Amino acid sequence: MVSDYINPNMDYEQIQETLKREKYVVIENFLTEDYAEKLYVWLNEEIPEEWWNSSAIPNKNGTDEISTYRVTPENKLNILSDRHYSTMKMLEGHFSYLFHRTFNDHYDECPCLSCDFYKKVNSQEFTEMLVKLTGLDINGAQTFFASKYIQGDFLSPHHDKGLGKLGFTLQLTKDWQPHYGGLLHFVDDNASEIEKIVIPKFNKLTLFYLPDGKGKMHYVSHVHQGVPHKRLAYTGWFGYHPENTPDTVY
Repeated sequence: MVSDYINPNMDYEQIQETLKREKYVVIENFLTEDYAEKLYVWLNEEIPEEWWNSSAIPNKNGTDEISTYRVTPENKLNILSDRHYSTMKMLEGHFSYLFHRTFNDHYDECPCLSCDFYKKVNSQEFTEMLVKLTGLDINGAQTFFASKYIQGDFLSPHHDKGLGKLGFTLQLTKDWQPHYGGLLHFVDDNASEIEKIVIPKFNKLTLFYLPDGKGKMHYVSHVHQGVPHKRLAYTGWFGYHPENTPDTVY
């Protein structure tokens, strides 16, 4: 049952009203405490390090492909080079990013907690709960992955145009301070005025509406050097668009 892992005490009416009015909503304590803690321990301590991949745009080789490297000692210099290049291109005004994420390379019956959470999120009962929570016609997670931001990681302003109906980020970070960076910013269409800043916090879900043909402009600021913690989250988009092929990654 969805109540086994979702907080049963959410104010559905208030959440839906806020989402309609502001086009985004922040929900504290979205998961039950026990399940949120299991996911945190999994991402922070138990997941094999080589399951993480650096993910960077633009690619230094000039192609449109995302530059990815498994997090291994052998790839350390490649990841550092990608971080430098993507930061330089961001300063030149290009859409760019470098952060760490998981990919869809698990087998169908994989028992890991990421796969368990993915199956829950794509269940019929979760979909029905999300429709009630948002008032939107949602039919599954088009994209779903775990993300990790460490020092130097960032995501420049973008709008997620055409990726779905509703974006989501479930933060599983503990002991994060605002001055660490890594903050989610919602901004106006020109990315010149900040509308809201979301500080990473354990078991905090952020939902944001993605209007057809437009999306919602947002970015994640650079994580500062020397930050001792990992910014951990599950991220993705709900709702298919006919022109897109579902790309489920986790």
